[in-house]
Order: sequence, then C-alpha cells, then structure tokens
Amino acid sequence: MTKRIDLLAVCALAAVLPLAACGGFGDTGAERGAGAVLANMIDGSDGKDWPAYGRTYGERHYSPLNVINAETVGKLGLVSWLDLAPAPVATQPIAVDGVIYMSTGLSIVRAVDPLTGNVLWTYNPNVAEVGGTKLLQGWGNRGIAYWNGKVYTGTMDGRLIAIDAKTG
Repeated sequence: MTKRIDLLAVCALAAVLPLAACGGFGDTGAERGAGAVLANMIDGSDGKDWPAYGRTYGERHYSPLNVINAETVGKLGLVSWLDLAPAPVATQPIAVDGVIYMSTGLSIVRAVDPLTGNVLWTYNPNVAEVGGTKLLQGWGNRGIAYWNGKVYTGTMDGRLIAIDAKTG
C-alpha cells in the first residue's frame, strides 16, 4: 500500500510541476510583450478583431461590441461585396487589424479590405500542381489562423504554410 501511495505522490508531483512553470492562470501574454492580438485571442478584451474561429481561443462566439442593437439593426446594409469563383469552402473568415482573411477553394487565401471589397493580396499554393488533380474533388481546407503577423493555412495536399499577413 505504501508503494502505491508513493507512486501516486510522484505522479501528482510530475503533473503539477510543469503547470507551475506556466506563470499563472491569469497571465494573458500582453504583459510579456506578446501583443494585443494574443491578449484578444485569450480573453477577447476589445472585440474589434475576430482572429480565430469563435473569435477567441475559448471559442466564445461572442462580440462585446454594442453598435448593433435593437435600435440600429434596421439601418444595416451592404457595405462591400466580393465575387469568388465557385469552389468547396468549409471555413469562416477571420479579421485582424481591419483586414478580412479568407480561405477559398483549393486552399487559396485572400486578404480583403472590408470597406471596399478590394482584394489586397491572394496566395495560391497551387494544390492541383503539387498534390495532383484527384484533390480537385475534395473540400477546401478547414480554416486559417492568425499569429504574430502571419496567416497560417493547412492545404488540401497536406502542407502547412505561413503567409505574411501584410504582403501575402
């Protein structure tokens, strides 16, 4: 019985020590200079960006913005639009620093100005050429992510690509 208790104590200690090195549960990263985007993705503090699926790492799907309410919803209208080629898409766009990033068919990533609908840049990973034509019948990728000035995408042919968010 003593050996079992000792083993449990060692296992518990081995599980707790790495957590103690993490720096605390309330640390958002912003205090360490990791930037406002990291803080927003962790706690969703300002609501201006939507940098991940669900807006935050916790996938809260909630916006604290209050400009649209029962009184203003009737005034909503189309600001801009973008015509995309038909292709399978299984993802949602993300928005960081006033730019919308989206992944479309064949893992093509675009940055779009939401006020004008103008495409700022397009990144085409050429999946058909790299992965072969059999992939043309598959779904597009399952989403993109933003981190530290880069947009990350997993392509249909199995590559992980980091794209400069400013220049593509």
